[in-house]
Amino acid sequence: METELLWKRAIRRGIESQRREPRECNFEQACDLSAFVIRQMHQYLSGGEQLSPAELNRRVSLHLGELDRMERKLAATWRQVTVTVRQ
Repeated sequence: METELLWKRAIRRGIESQRREPRECNFEQACDLSAFVIRQMHQYLSGGEQLSPAELNRRVSLHLGELDRMERKLAATWRQVTVTVRQ
């Protein structure tokens, strides 16, 4: 058994999964999916309230900033963690 960095393993397994089960998506489907995700995020961040566009944009900015901080922290952690790979 050998060890491998966790982030490298995650990327390798993601690539392998994509090769096994490619997801076909045309431009219209991608646009529809993007619009759906944006609507869902706005609904989540508004908490059911009717917000002004400025307030909604402020909450989106704060949310995206928090996601960015979490991604950086996770990336720093993943660079250090190793896992045992079974052959």
